Amino acid sequence: MTDAIISFFEEDYTKALHVGMPQFEAVLEDLLEIKGERVNKSKNDGTVEPATLGGLFGIIREEVNDDLGAYLEYQYTDSGGLNLRNLLAHGQYPYGATSFEYSAVLLFDILRTLLRIENHYP
Repeated sequence: MTDAIISFFEEDYTKALHVGMPQFEAVLEDLLEIKGERVNKSKNDGTVEPATLGGLFGIIREEVNDDLGAYLEYQYTDSGGLNLRNLLAHGQYPYGATSFEYSAVLLFDILRTLLRIENHYP
């Protein structure tokens, strides 16, 4: 997260976005797990794998706040929405399209989501 924040304040918005997005997923997974949520999903063959970012947003919708979870899904993982995480992860987001706005919104969403989770669980 530190690299994303430093990049943002150095006005390297491309790096801030590309570093911040996977960190959002990692920090969210860790915090939900600490709070007692099951962040892994079981496959039909009996193996377990980490939940996707969309799965983590689903936990937020069910356990923390439906509106926040729906917004995060639209913003980052819903193909009918902005789908920012998936576009970045699959190399489909135009490199030069990153901007102050998207980087700032990502950092704000990370902090807001972590605070909402912290305030929700005792």
